[in-house]
Order: sequence, then structure tokens, then C-alpha cells
Amino acid sequence: MRMFLDGNDWQADYFMPQAEAANRKPRTIYNMFMDTARSAGFIRSSVAADSAALGGALRATIPGCDRSILLENGEIDDPYFARNAERSRWSEKMEWAFRKEFTLPEEWKDCRHISLIFHSAGYKAVLFLNDEYLGEQTGMFHKWVFDVSKEIKREGKNVLSLIFDPAPKASPDHRDDAPAEFAYYHHCQMSFGWDWARTLVPTGIFDHVELRGSELSRVRDCAFTSQGKQVKLHIEIGTLEDCEQTLTMKLAPKNCSGTALVLQKKVVLTAGMVNEVDWSFEYPEAQMWYPNGYGDQPLYDLTLTMPGDEWSAQVGFRDLKMLRNKNSQEEAYPLTYSINGKAIFARGINWVPADMIFSRLDAALYDRQVRMAKEAGFNLFRVWGGGLIEKDEFYAACDRYGMLVHQEFPHACSQYPMDVKFTAHKAKEGEAVIRKLRNHVSMAMYCGGNEVLYYGEVPYNPIYVKYRELVEKLAPGMPYHVSSPDLSRPGERHHGPWVLMEHAFWNNHKLALASEFGCPGWAELDSIEKFIPANDPCPHGQSWKYHFTIDYPAKPLKPLLDNFQPEISDRRQMCDVSMYAQADQLGYVMEHYRMRYPVSSGCYIWQYNESWPTNSYSIIDFYSRPKMSYYRLKHANSAVMLFLEDESWVIKDGKYQGRLSLVSDHEELKNAKLTMQAYDVEGNLLYEKSFEGDYPAAVMDLGEVGFAVDKALKGGVVLVKLIAEAAGKLLFDNERMLGVENFSGSLHLPQAELTAASAIKDQANGEKLLSVTVSNTGKTAALF
Repeated sequence: MRMFLDGNDWQADYFMPQAEAANRKPRTIYNMFMDTARSAGFIRSSVAADSAALGGALRATIPGCDRSILLENGEIDDPYFARNAERSRWSEKMEWAFRKEFTLPEEWKDCRHISLIFHSAGYKAVLFLNDEYLGEQTGMFHKWVFDVSKEIKREGKNVLSLIFDPAPKASPDHRDDAPAEFAYYHHCQMSFGWDWARTLVPTGIFDHVELRGSELSRVRDCAFTSQGKQVKLHIEIGTLEDCEQTLTMKLAPKNCSGTALVLQKKVVLTAGMVNEVDWSFEYPEAQMWYPNGYGDQPLYDLTLTMPGDEWSAQVGFRDLKMLRNKNSQEEAYPLTYSINGKAIFARGINWVPADMIFSRLDAALYDRQVRMAKEAGFNLFRVWGGGLIEKDEFYAACDRYGMLVHQEFPHACSQYPMDVKFTAHKAKEGEAVIRKLRNHVSMAMYCGGNEVLYYGEVPYNPIYVKYRELVEKLAPGMPYHVSSPDLSRPGERHHGPWVLMEHAFWNNHKLALASEFGCPGWAELDSIEKFIPANDPCPHGQSWKYHFTIDYPAKPLKPLLDNFQPEISDRRQMCDVSMYAQADQLGYVMEHYRMRYPVSSGCYIWQYNESWPTNSYSIIDFYSRPKMSYYRLKHANSAVMLFLEDESWVIKDGKYQGRLSLVSDHEELKNAKLTMQAYDVEGNLLYEKSFEGDYPAAVMDLGEVGFAVDKALKGGVVLVKLIAEAAGKLLFDNERMLGVENFSGSLHLPQAELTAASAIKDQANGEKLLSVTVSNTGKTAALF
């Protein structure tokens, strides 16, 4: 049986930290007469709700943390607007206490074993149930699990309470000679600040709080693996007494056709140990799961039941292998994913936490952002090691939408301690991570962390050796890399750059796997107005700088100003030109790497989403609004794609020269016509060249293209259309904008005349699909 204690009926309050109270001396003025949670009586089960101890408590919705609860009660303003995050930093100095009263349902009276599970909380807390001390827990990357079979009341009121220490304090600065300060904490590393995130270290309950009840015996865990239609289950069972039980397995289609398979097995169990049961069988109706763009994503519900207990998971059937890249170096990792015998090009994107206030992450937000990635043609998330082991709902969404997951353990940009206590905690954490993720059909790679080898870390640090051992033991057959990139191996080194570069630079960027690079681009203007005050001067006001509107020597705005010559204080123009520059670069590099397949097997953009609103690297902003780069990359990710390779987005000396290539993932093109056209902003055709014939599913060099243009061209830009058709079907239609010396005229064209029409249709899954068609009925192109 399962019961969740989530909801809006919790109470929370902040107090003087216990450590300060213990050291308070006579004549102390700071925090004079303030209570701790203990001295206030907040945690005592006998305290009435209307007493002084609870009368001033804050209403709390759980999952919830200090910032979400302060927001819920109107105690602080939006910490993401302007520089408000600094105004709530006081919260991190306080001791936070949480309290929940609940009653068990009638059907729980026969439960002999009850576990209390916090799926993620932090950073450090002591816990009580009905005034009984349960224990102390530290770190947010493993479940906090307590056997409360004796402490919990089957009838009447239960009171659960937690007291959290103040949030840990650490410098965000990286070091090469020793572990960074943040590396000592088993907490999301970017909470302490990053080069695109300000410091915000939340305290509280970040994920579900669950009670799990059983009678005599219970399923502790199960590992599901498959090869073709063959299934292997490795089941772990606990029991309170020696006994024989009937274990029932049900495997049922979740989003696909087919009938359920139900099997039973007698198991002999011994008390006081983990009973391990291996069970193999065939499921003839199994349908294979494929990444986005390569096939469907059939999913199944796996349920294991025993008298008085049930365990379940969402699973899928998929055969994963890693293949060596063509022409790869001797010691390189195999870097090409093969799914069910199909080698794929990994159209990847780097995922970061979708909110720095982790308790607000929920199924709806995960579904929206993962679904948007699918719709843009991506098929892999690299879950960045400076962020989170995400909530179950994220990985379930990746299963649904065909997104492979390259999951990094929570390490980034530092070497890490090697002492016994620290590594023992990481071993516990690593096991918890693998057990949590291993049954998700989307899981494709475990990795020790992000860029750790750049910062003096060594591959033989016992933490990373232990991770490899755990992966081999708990998720056999899954690939594991020490770091991304692993500097001890050729192939994907190095990461970057993360700045606007000429196409000529990227033409010589030739990694077997480009696992991280990026380019800044501002958020949409509608989003900027949500986090930058209207009177803050663009782009050098303090709020702009606080939200990482990048303009410093390593990542300057100067190329944009030189090419486009926008009015620097015009927010609209600055948004447009920065987004266009980002879109051009990210789209160009994805297309470049797809043209290099199978020598190169993947390209992972930094970064997909945002943890708080910035004018930085993401292709969808904090509010889930796509930037221009999202749409450019959607075209670059098409199964059939035309790539126009050149030296620059600026046409110099009135002459454009480039090469056209065709990339087709898995579709042979019969009777195809592949066309490049160039237009001015009024729709006049300046150049056209077509290639006709039959083309295999491969990468094909079509040949040179080029044309001359007048430097005085209206608007200063040429619009290039790339079109692929086969057997009368349009397969690809994309546009690029090239500048003639500079793009300045593009910001001063007559207003385009646009019309929009919409329609809503009911879908088979119960959703409604809103379709909007925007048309340009005027005589001037609608740029940006």
C-alpha cells in the first residue's frame, strides 16, 4: 500500500539555529530571546494548533522549501525578478522546521511493516514521529527511508516533524589545486552559484513524502532487463518471518496494443535478509522502444504483488549497444548508440534543473519541456552533473517521448574529496541513483560527472571507480564514462567554445562526439519583461548583469553590434539580433556534425532549458518560451536535411560561395529534387540551383553553389531557402539569412503584413490540438 503525505496542510516556520543557541553566552544581543524549533515546542505532538508554538506558523505546501513557502505566504517577492534573490538570502541562515498531522486509513490497520520515505530533501535534518526520534539524514541525492512500524499509530493522530539545519555555505569558485568549497556538500552544485546561475541554496522537502505499508512480506526492489522479447527480473524481497509466498508478475501494455502477461511463482523467504529471486520469461507481444525519430515508444506497466504488498514500474523493451565510430582512434570509447540494431545520430541537448527552487518541479513542467524537445527533433538529454538527479516524472516523460538519457552523477567542475566518509556517502548515493533510474527504458549512459578532469580530478578517484562497479553490478550492460569529456580518452575532448564564432571555425571542429558547446542568446522580450525592471538601462543596467546578459572579453556583444548595428538601448532589436546569432550558430553546428556522420556520432547543444531567467545559453527560456534557435534546430534535426556549408554568415566582396550536402537518416529518396534559392527581402529571386535524382539514406555531397549580390541590396540581407522533395512529397523546407557586409538594414525594413488563422481539433488521447497558421500578405519579408 502507498500513501503520499504531500499537500497544502503542512506547517513550517523558521527559527534560530540550534548550534547558535547552544553557544549563546550571557549578554549576547544577536538573536536575543529567539527560539529554536525545539525550545518553541514546534515539534511536540502534544502542542495544539492554536498554541503560541504554532500560531505564527506558515502554511506550507509539500513538496516545498523555504523560498516556495515564503512565496506562498506573501513573505517575499519573486526572487527571480531583478535582484530579489539577494533579498531572501537571510532564509538560508535560519533553522527551518516542518510539521504534518495525519491519520492512517482504516485499511492500514493490518500493516506490519511501514516505511516513511522522503524522495528528496535537504540539506540536513533530524526527524521525529510522535515525539520519537527517527534519525538524522544528510544530502538530497538519495531517499531518506525510515522503518516507522513501531512509532506510527494505526489509529488516531500522527505528528511528523523535521528540523533542518541552516543551508550550507560555500564559494561557487572553481579550483584546480583542491576541491572547490561546494564539492564537499552532497547537494546540487549549481545552487552555490555558477556562470549562469546566482546563489540560491534551498532548504526543505523537494519531492514526494510517501508511506509504504505491507503485511508479512514486501518487494524491496526489482531490476528489469530485456533482450529482444526475453525478460529477466532480479527481485529483492524482505520478510518478517520465514515463509513461502506466491509472487505474481503482471506485464501490461500502457500506451500500445496487446494483452497483459500474468505469471506466478512460489518463493521461499528467510527473515532477516534480502531474499533475491531471479525470474526469466518471454513476452511474445513485446514491441520495441526506439528513440525519437527512429520509431515508436511503446511502454508497459510491470507490477509485482504478494499478499499485502505491491511494487510497480514503467518499463520498455530495447536492446542497447555502443558501436565504435568510423575512423575512431584506438583508445576512444565506442560513441555511437545502437538501438535495436539501428545506429543513430544523437541529436542531443544539455538539460539543467528547470527551477532552482527544486520543490516546484512537477510532472506538468517536465512533460511540457520534454515534449518540446521531442517536437524539435532531439533524441537525447545529457543531464548535467552540476544539477539534479531529476524526479521520477522527468524520466517517465523521457520514456514517453523517446529521449535517451545520458545521466551524470552529481559532480561538476571540481576534484572531489577521497576520504573514507565522503566516498562512503557517494557510494550510497550512487547505488540509490542507479536503482532509481535503471528500469527506465530511456536510460542510455551513466557518467561520473561534468568536466571533473579539467580541475585536477583523476579517473582513479575511488568515487568514480565505485560508480563503475555499481553500474556493472546493478545495471549490467549499461555504458559508463568517468567524465564528460573523459580527458583520458580521445574522441569528445574538449568541450566548448560557448561564444559566437565564424562558420569557418566550426568547419574545422571535428570531434567524434561534440558533447557540449554553446552560444548565448537573449530571452524573448515578453520574458525579459518578467525579470528585468522596465527602467533598468539596456543592456548594462545592474539587473541585466545580474541575469547574465553577457558582455565581457570572452563573450562579447561586439560581433552583434558590428554586424547588425542595433540601437543598443532598444530591447526589441537587441533580443532579435542576439537570438538570430545564437540560432545561426547552433543550427549550423548541428548540421555540420550531422554531415560528419558516421565519423561523428552526436552533437549535444549547451543548453536546452534554464534554472532561472537569464539572457544566456538556453534555447527555451525559464518560462518555456522557445527562442529562435529552437526553431532553427528543429529544422537541423529533420530526418532529411540540407546543409549549406560556408565560411561566414556575412557575404564579403559581393560574392557568396558554399557547398550543399544532403543528410538522410533512414529514408532513401526516389525521384528527388533538392533546391537552393536565394531571395531579396521583397521576394525577388536572385539565384536558384537544383539537384535531381535518387539518393540513398546517407550523407551526400551535392556540390558547390554560389552567386553574386549587390552590396546596396535592400535591407542588407539575402534569404536562402533550402527545399527537399521526393515523389511529390515535401521533406524539408528551411531558411537562412545572410548579410551583405553587415545586417544593419534588416532592422529598418517596412513593417510586414501578417495574418493569423487558428483551428482546434480534438485528439484521440483526449487532448485538444491548437493549430495556428501565420501568413505574410505584404511585400516585405518578416525577419526575426
